[in-house]
Amino acid sequence: DIIRQFNLSTPYDITTGVLNSNLWVGQYETNPTGVRFSPDGTKVFVMGTGSNKLHRWNLSVPWEFGSTAYHSSGFVPNGGIQGMDIDPTGTKVIFMQSTGTVFDYTMLTPWSPSSLSSGSNHYVGADGSTSRGVRFGPDGKQLFTTESNLNRVRQHSLPTPYSLVGATYTGKSLSVVSFGSGPYDIAFKPDATGMYICSLNTARIYQYSL
Repeated sequence: DIIRQFNLSTPYDITTGVLNSNLWVGQYETNPTGVRFSPDGTKVFVMGTGSNKLHRWNLSVPWEFGSTAYHSSGFVPNGGIQGMDIDPTGTKVIFMQSTGTVFDYTMLTPWSPSSLSSGSNHYVGADGSTSRGVRFGPDGKQLFTTESNLNRVRQHSLPTPYSLVGATYTGKSLSVVSFGSGPYDIAFKPDATGMYICSLNTARIYQYSL
């Protein structure tokens, strides 16, 4: 129930990371499974299976956990949520269930979890897989999912950016069994030249060049 912040002396190079501060979220979420920031770094969102809620904290100093204040939350009735992502406008939120189903929600008031409204759901998993993380590509035209038991990342195409309607598996996947087995969450560099995998089995983050 702790989110850790590391400072990178070289941008986007995780080998230069130094622990800076922590955010304890246990008062609101005892089993966090996903964390996301707003693009300007003034809001941080945490989802977990302890409360089945999406929580928001405000950061008076962008990207600094030492300046956080709890803001609000919104209930997500679909149990077993393992991962989530938010589009750049703060209006669309997607939640990944371990079964491979992604739930599409809207924040009627941008960046406000208390205004969550449920929409459609889409199955993006594979037979025998345990889905964990979910992430929009940097341009919103792709969706990436992690399957922890099969040690791979799958790529899906989105006909309309940031919309799950018509999402299709591209047939492309990346095996991470040698590095980062048990992939949980996933992130990308803004220019799409790097990918980061958080491993459930090793408690490490692995950086890939694309």
